Amino acid sequence: VRLNPGGGNRESTRALQRYHADAQLLKEKPFATSVYADRDLTYRDFDFFNRARVDSLRYGGSTGYNALPLPVTISYLHLEQTVTGGLIRDLQDEEDSLTLDASHQRSTTSLTRFSYQLNRFDRREPGISLSAGTTHNASLADTASWGKDRPTLLQSNASYTATRDHRPDGVDENFTWNENLALQHAHHLGSNLHYNFNQRTYGQVSDRGQNGGVSLTHQLYDSLASRLQISGVAQNLHSPAST
Repeated sequence: VRLNPGGGNRESTRALQRYHADAQLLKEKPFATSVYADRDLTYRDFDFFNRARVDSLRYGGSTGYNALPLPVTISYLHLEQTVTGGLIRDLQDEEDSLTLDASHQRSTTSLTRFSYQLNRFDRREPGISLSAGTTHNASLADTASWGKDRPTLLQSNASYTATRDHRPDGVDENFTWNENLALQHAHHLGSNLHYNFNQRTYGQVSDRGQNGGVSLTHQLYDSLASRLQISGVAQNLHSPAST
């Protein structure tokens, strides 16, 4: 930095490094595999006067089989990150992720998808564990359609998430299930049925909810439609102190 007028000049330097490597094996084949690794040394500004050094390492890869009728992909990621300097304590983050994705195309209008992810995390200060545990995420989605003159569409979704940390009651689980059925009885008459279920448990507290309904729609003209709908909701919350 040169100061004008007068004052001479000022110099400052800082290390900055980035390394990347990757390899792709059998790229044109259904079972292609790729691996990679990254190493970074950068700086992070938390505010105008607070700058910390960030040293990170990442590596992983993916493989699978991407041809019909059942393509499957498996991927893995490892992350290590150390933050030092500035006005904060040193922080160390370590994380591992494993992901599985699969799908099945039964027809042009019918498809099933499944996904699962396992994540292990550990964040520490010197001598202190701030947060550590594992997370599981799984989801299943299915779409089915049949009938030509009077098409019927059924959509189903289910998901499950569970997080477990180092605390004695540090368990958080959530399950969700959705169903939606659309029917076409005649050219101007259709109906829809839907149902949703959700349950969450966190420590000694549990929350369960259900809702559903059915509707009937009659389209007499483009500008005139009649609809009858019936729906219901049920909710239950439980803890050691109350229900």
